[in-house]
Amino acid sequence: MLCHSPYLRSLCEIKGVDYCEDWSVLEGRLLDQDINPRTIKSLSHGRMRGTFYSQRRNELMQRIKHELGKKLAEAYLPQRANDNSGNHRLLLKAGNVTIIP
Repeated sequence: MLCHSPYLRSLCEIKGVDYCEDWSVLEGRLLDQDINPRTIKSLSHGRMRGTFYSQRRNELMQRIKHELGKKLAEAYLPQRANDNSGNHRLLLKAGNVTIIP
């Protein structure tokens, strides 16, 4: 099983790639869809590098703050989980999120 399958599943959904648990197969499918090779390298064997996550999180935070303003953006920004794992989560319920390709 891939460690960061929620991210990979979302990436596959957005890019129209059939998701599978076998990294060697999934990697080829992602390369066939012109996914940035640096992104694929950062997800090597399905494990997301910390720097890759931090960069994506910071980009997301800046975009949300720019669009909504700092105060309103707080509700939509990734928050640290309360379990000291270093994981982050959105406070929104999944049903309130729509991914627009």
